[in-house]
Amino acid sequence: MELKVGMKIYNHGDQANSPHFGTITKISDRVITITPEDGLNPYRVDSYDFKDEYKGNGLTRLVTAAAYDKWFNAEIEKLPESIKK
Repeated sequence: MELKVGMKIYNHGDQANSPHFGTITKISDRVITITPEDGLNPYRVDSYDFKDEYKGNGLTRLVTAAAYDKWFNAEIEKLPESIKK
């Protein structure tokens, strides 16, 4: 997967961090700096922490926003028609 500055990401969160969307603001070797959309301080993660596919659990904590949207839309399709309206 190719990560680029300006790319939107989704962070599933963990015990200390809430789920959120953010933007890649810097890439230096394998270190990715992410600025959360909710105004929190930027933070750094290793590029190896990113996964190609979001699976809705903590094992796929960092993905692109596009990968999250793909999972979310597939989950919506599983809902009964009466709920989708």
